[in-house]
Amino acid sequence: MGQPSMSDQNHDAPSRTSESSIDALCINAIHTLSMDAVQKANSGHPGTAMALAPLVYTLWQTFLRFDPEDQIWPNRDRFVLSIGHASMPLYSILHLTGVKAVDAKYERLGRLSVTLDDIKQFRQLGSKCTGHPEYHLTSGVETTTGPLGQGCATSVGMAIAAKWMGQHFNNPGSVMFDYDTYVLCGDGDMMEGVASEAASLAGHLMLGNLCWIYDNNRVTIDGHTDITFSEDVGARFMAYGWNVERVGDANDCERVAKAIEKFRRTECVPTLIIVDSHIGYGSPHKHDTSVAHGEPLGDEEVRLTKRGYGWPEDARFLVPDGVRARLQDGVGQRGRQQREAWIASLSAYRHAMAAVMNGLALSKVRAFGSTYLIFSDYLKPALRLSAVMEVPTIFVFTHDSIGVGEDGPTHQPVEQLIALRAIPGLITIRPSDAHEVTEAWRVILGLKHQPACLVLSRQPLPAMDRTRYAPAAGDSRGAYVLADARDRKPEVLLIGTGSEVSLCIEVFETLSNEGIAARVVSMPSWELFELQTQAYRDEVLPPNIFARVSVEEGSVIGWDRYTGSNGARIGMPTFGSSAPLKDLKTKFGFTPERIISAAREQLVKVGRMPR
Repeated sequence: MGQPSMSDQNHDAPSRTSESSIDALCINAIHTLSMDAVQKANSGHPGTAMALAPLVYTLWQTFLRFDPEDQIWPNRDRFVLSIGHASMPLYSILHLTGVKAVDAKYERLGRLSVTLDDIKQFRQLGSKCTGHPEYHLTSGVETTTGPLGQGCATSVGMAIAAKWMGQHFNNPGSVMFDYDTYVLCGDGDMMEGVASEAASLAGHLMLGNLCWIYDNNRVTIDGHTDITFSEDVGARFMAYGWNVERVGDANDCERVAKAIEKFRRTECVPTLIIVDSHIGYGSPHKHDTSVAHGEPLGDEEVRLTKRGYGWPEDARFLVPDGVRARLQDGVGQRGRQQREAWIASLSAYRHAMAAVMNGLALSKVRAFGSTYLIFSDYLKPALRLSAVMEVPTIFVFTHDSIGVGEDGPTHQPVEQLIALRAIPGLITIRPSDAHEVTEAWRVILGLKHQPACLVLSRQPLPAMDRTRYAPAAGDSRGAYVLADARDRKPEVLLIGTGSEVSLCIEVFETLSNEGIAARVVSMPSWELFELQTQAYRDEVLPPNIFARVSVEEGSVIGWDRYTGSNGARIGMPTFGSSAPLKDLKTKFGFTPERIISAAREQLVKVGRMPR
């Protein structure tokens, strides 16, 4: 990413001759990024952030089930920073592990969630590194934490969700949901009633997948806790029914690791790990801990602290060579392997979903299942048997085109639509908007001896104005005239399915304004259209109109039956690409300009337009 390293800043690198030294280097990178960010902002809480750096590193590097390349995969472990004021260790680890960003629609953006520039702009306007972590703003942040106790309480909901989903979707052959939820909390959280109530509920529900790590530093923003808070927290949580572990030194990564391992072996009750630390404990120089909680250390203290780490004193926001690679070899590689294994299990669980649906349908229970269209390949044997047996199972497929965007060609279905259409007796419907979805569902529920596939887009689509264009009831006949030339015979037919129909409508309006008589045919289902009378099919696609353009973000195979051998077929002749949707549409020709050009070429071919 062009970011500075020890070597390119001409500083002497700290010694890193062993695994323990590279781990220490990584921890000190978190220490110093936290110090530098707070110091540059002249605002924040460096002490707690520094004290927690070894703990955060140990948890992420050794235990957390998390893939930085795909940080929204469903069975990842959740990490909640309830002590949101100590946000810099989280931002540091998100940066150092290379967590990738997603947008509000969960589209992968192909860039870092937290860049070094974001860290440099900690607590500044427009930075992803806000004073307290914000879920909607920074990818990798699992929940917004600000008011103390809220992160703790939210984590109980996450743990309940994992248990509920596991009970409903796990089976002996496939464990789909078994993630753990880890929380970093502090004295302020322990004082809040909402955290206490949530802890009581977690103990009652025996949430063995929940681990709170309590930073017992005995300091709040107002001063030492002995002013107002002297209870035995461990005893309280044992009374709630929790397992309680203790680590006497936050810098003791081995003890921290053993406590987390104990949590992972404790299946029936939640775990509280009490970690004793001191504000600024990560600093080998700082001893007056009472002033470091809510204010920067000061330039001189930063220099002295870095000197104690063996760190270049004048370096700012330094990430030494080897730090990112170390984390990539740890949490990165482990998370990728865990995610890929989960996806493989999901595929097998689905190749099973279709068979279960057949069993339900044969027992006269109307069943439906849903997955991405690309995974229809895994369902093919059971789906095919549905058609062979003539049982009315329902398959809902989503993410039906290159609209998947940055996920790339492995996730973008190209040949799947034509593969479904090739199965005898299977009804495949790809509606163009919400109105057509409603009508398609009416059709599907009326089927008695045919399985059906409802194929839906990932991206939002406009609901077409049915007072201006034809009603969606034409869905039931497989294809219908959606928009037609005004007061004269159409010269060119634009035939589309799904998300591409609205594109055809846009082209229709442009051609109409140019005086070209066009017709838009929405064709959600080849199979239903072929069941209609020849008279109806000729009414929709008049045999004497030869200028035709089909538009579908899938294979063009088979479309010549509707466009004729000389018609234009705009589709996917290749696999897709990984890029934002707008760029993909331009690359593969799903634009008004490309369709208009194809329509004009057709009109030239049939002699309706001069060359």
